Amino acid sequence: MTDATTRPARTTTSGSDTRPPRAIDRAMGIVDLDVEAASLLGEPEWTDGDRNTRTLLASDHLRLALVALRGGASIGDDATDDTLLLEVIRGRIQLEGEIERRDLGPREVLVLDSPRSWRVRALEESLVLLTTSLGSDRS
Repeated sequence: MTDATTRPARTTTSGSDTRPPRAIDRAMGIVDLDVEAASLLGEPEWTDGDRNTRTLLASDHLRLALVALRGGASIGDDATDDTLLLEVIRGRIQLEGEIERRDLGPREVLVLDSPRSWRVRALEESLVLLTTSLGSDRS
């Protein structure tokens, strides 16, 4: 497991076949979620697939990503010490953690403090804002 001190600082995204790399290292940034969502949902990864993700902002300690999931698609991690904040922009998701399962709908927010293991499954087509506090382990 890596911690925040061993993660390389990133100043740009890696880009993809459909999206060029772009700066994400803004100390303070304003993000228009409607513009980002429209762009994300117009890419082949979404139109031809079941999910798409765009990193909106990143620093050594924090990452903000917009995630689009079709019903049944999932994302997650089985080995993390990061603290997560999930906000459902639209749709419905189910979060599975080490201990419990929670359903979330539009405008609902959930924080997972160093969950170790988590999985989000879309119950229907969904758009989620995922904020990650990197290397949050306090042990």
